[in-house]
Order: sequence, then C-alpha cells, then structure tokens
Amino acid sequence: MNEKIYLDNAATTPLDPRVRETMFEIYKSHWGNPSGVHRFSKTMAGLLEEAREQFAGFLGCKPGEIIFTGSATESNNTVLKGIARTLQYKGNHIIISRIEHPSVAKTAGFLQKNGFDVTTLKADRQGHIDLQELKSQIRKETILVSIIFANNEIGTVQPLKEIAKICHQSGVLFHTDAVQAFGKRKIKVKELGVDLLTATAHKIYGPVGSALLYCNSGINFEPLLHGGGQEDGKRASTENIVAISGFARAADIYEQERDEENARYEKWKKEIIRTLDGKIPDMLVNGDVQKGLHNIISLSFKGADSQLLMMQLNRMGFAVSSGSACSSGSVKPSGILQACGIPESFIRGTLRISPGRFNKDEEIEKLVRILPDIVEKVRKLS
Repeated sequence: MNEKIYLDNAATTPLDPRVRETMFEIYKSHWGNPSGVHRFSKTMAGLLEEAREQFAGFLGCKPGEIIFTGSATESNNTVLKGIARTLQYKGNHIIISRIEHPSVAKTAGFLQKNGFDVTTLKADRQGHIDLQELKSQIRKETILVSIIFANNEIGTVQPLKEIAKICHQSGVLFHTDAVQAFGKRKIKVKELGVDLLTATAHKIYGPVGSALLYCNSGINFEPLLHGGGQEDGKRASTENIVAISGFARAADIYEQERDEENARYEKWKKEIIRTLDGKIPDMLVNGDVQKGLHNIISLSFKGADSQLLMMQLNRMGFAVSSGSACSSGSVKPSGILQACGIPESFIRGTLRISPGRFNKDEEIEKLVRILPDIVEKVRKLS
C-alpha cells in the first residue's frame, strides 16, 4: 500500500490539531445562542466578539467591519448580489476578470441574466489583468469591481493597491476574493484600499463552514440572508461560534508561522520546477512564478491527459488536482488557463500541485522522481 501524500491544499486543508483542540474545548464546555441574554449566551457572545476583534487586528480594521458567514461562496454572493441590488439606482454595471473563482464568475453571470451589465477583463499569459483596460472600462454606471487577490489555479497575485486607486478615483467600490492569499500574505485592508474582502477557514487549516467578509464602514447592502438580523443586519443566521473560534485559532497560527511556511513552499516550488523542467519536454509553468503564491504550482504537459495523470499519481499515493476543486466532476478545459492564452494541447494535461503545512521534503523529492515517467507513460496512452 502506497503512503498517502496530500498535495491538494489549494482545494482544502486538513484541520490543524491545535485548531481541533480549541474547537473541542468549546464543544465540551460551552453552548448557548449568542443572541440570548442568559449567562450561557453571554459566554458564547464573548467568544464571538473575541474572534471578531482578532480578525480586525489581522486585517487592520474595526471589529464592526468583520461579518462572519458560512463560506467564501456565501461571502462573494453576498457582495455581488447585495451591492447590485442596493446600488442599482446609481447604475447597473459590474466589472470582474476572466480569472475569477466560479463563486464570483457565476454570480456575475446570474446578475447579467437579471438585467445587469457585466464587463469581464482579459488576463495576460501570467494571469495579470490589464490596469489600462480596467481604467477604460469604468463608466458612470459602474457600481462594483471584483478582482481576485490570488488566483486559485495558478497563484498569480494582482496589484490590489493600484486597482483600488483606479476604482476610488471614479467612486467605485472594490471587492477582492482573498481566499487563497489570506494567511499566506500579510493583509491590511486600509493599506490596500479594498472596500470588501472575502476569506475562509478551510484554506488555512481551519474548519469547513466558517468564513468572513470584511466590509468597510459606511457600506450598506441588501443581505443575502434575511432573518434574525445577526452580524449587524448583514447576515442573518445563528453564528457558528465553534467554527468561528476555530477559524480565529487557525488565523493566529498562520500569523505566527507564515514566514517559515512560505520559505518552505518557495523552496519546494523551485525544486519542483527546476527538476521537472530538465526532465520533461514540452512542459509549461503557469502563472507568475516569481511573485505569485508559492504553494500553488500549475504545470501543463503537452500531449498528456490530466485525468490519467491524476489517476496514475493516485495509484502512487499522491493527491493532486487539475485546477479548481469547486466544479465537481467537471472535465471541461480550464477557463482560467484559456483566459491566459495557454494552448489547448497543453491545457488538457494540466496538474495543480499545492503542498501544505504537513508535507515533508522527502514527499516532494518522491514526486519529482516519479512524475517524469508518469508523464511519458500517459502521453503514450493519450
């Protein structure tokens, strides 16, 4: 039986034992609805506000600007649909890019079907948007720009400060999906100039089912969920205190260990690219290798089939993916790579390798040792 080696951390991460212990202690000792008035509720409300203050410190904002949600998809839907409905009196134009996560791209598509005008910006070969195109596409009817912080398939990081400046010069709100970047990059929202930002727990070794939305003071929108008026009226539903506390613990660990982890990812990324580049012909490295996230490595092999590559690697104990994990069962070519102009003959043979906190040097060494033979074998079968 081959050892199981998980290299799909961009899809989701295992729960850190330290986070699990924090959550277990709350499950064991505390309960109560945080909206209540008795002491059980007050204890839970205290944990909720403690987490809110902690995230405000991480992001450099006010505690009241943190809204807890159930997922990044919910946060992104909340922003696009909420801003669209609330500011429709001002205009009906929204700008996104061709390299957005499906939770932004498909939400924008939904709005487009319901009377909104959506402009989709192009991306270059490395996955960067064109700032001049952004400037030229903003008009008086534009109410929101949503550009991903770091792409989930290729790891390319966008110049958020410059994007925010362009938006604010025209009085347009700017949202960023920071799901992949949160934790890996130090993020201060006021310095970046973003008005709204999405982050989630399960990408940083926290629990699935907990996420947040940073919303700059003074921005109001129609909530996605109506009900009890929790989260300052911006997200109804009883808050999941255990998951939120786990999210806060996960963020705290990342804050302490970020530099060490990033150095390890950078070393592995360089090793993988350098070794495979010398052994596998017709291989493309996707994204911005120098300035992108180091924990996301996207490789395309001409003449291979990604499904067969993943099956062969799975037999050897490796878990990797071909791209986004949020389109279950999809075998369509990656729209992200198509947007970057990668040839179809390469796209169909793409692997996304995303090492994480619990991987070891010897696992990376084994991967680069066996992958050339696997690619050669799959090419013969494809």
